[in-house]
Amino acid sequence: MRQIQKAKLYIYLFYLSVFILLLTYNIFTRSLWVIDAFIGLFVITIFFYYSKKLNLGAVSIFFLGLSFLLHSLGTFDTYNILILFFGYDKIVHFVASLTGVMIVAKIVYSKLMQKGEIKLSLNKHMLILVAIVSFILLIGVLNEFFEFIGFTYFGAPWPGMFSPMDLQNTILDNYYIDTIHDLFIDIVGAGVGAIGVFFFSGMIKTK
Repeated sequence: MRQIQKAKLYIYLFYLSVFILLLTYNIFTRSLWVIDAFIGLFVITIFFYYSKKLNLGAVSIFFLGLSFLLHSLGTFDTYNILILFFGYDKIVHFVASLTGVMIVAKIVYSKLMQKGEIKLSLNKHMLILVAIVSFILLIGVLNEFFEFIGFTYFGAPWPGMFSPMDLQNTILDNYYIDTIHDLFIDIVGAGVGAIGVFFFSGMIKTK
C-alpha cells in the first residue's frame, strides 16, 4: 500500500512540475493556453487529493495526467501535426475517452465493493460498463457541441479548450466531418477502456 501511495505521489509531482512549467511559459508568452494548463493542474490535483477516497491507483493518476498533458501540449502547436497518419487531436480524444472509462469504472466499482456487492451477474457488469461508456461519450458530445458553438458563432479555432484546434482556415463542411471523426475516436477509446476494465482490471467478478 505504501508503495502505491509513493508511486501516486511521484506521478503527481511529475505532472505538477510539468504543468507549473507550462503555466509559467504561457503566462510569459501571454498565451490563452494558460487556461488549459491551469484546468489540467487543478483537475489532477483534486483527483490526487481524493484518490484514496475514490480508490484511484497510480495507473489512474498517470493516465489522467497524461490526458490533460497531451491536450496542454497544444501550447506548442502539436494539434497541427500528424503521428502515424493520425491527427494529434485524434490521439488526444482516444487517450481521454479511454482514461475516462477507466477512472469512472474504478470509482463505480469501488462504491459497489463498499456496499458489499462484490460479485454481480455478467449482465449487470455489462450494463454498468455500457452506462459508463455512454456517460463518457456524452461528455465527448458536449465537448463537440462547445467546439461547434465556438466555430460557428465566435470565429474559432483559437488556442485552448473547446475549439477545433486541428482545423486551421477550414470550412464548415470539413468541420462536420472532423466532428464525426472525433466522436468515432471517442467511441473507439471508450470501447478499448471498457475492454481493459472487463478483462484486465480485476474488478469484474461474476456470480
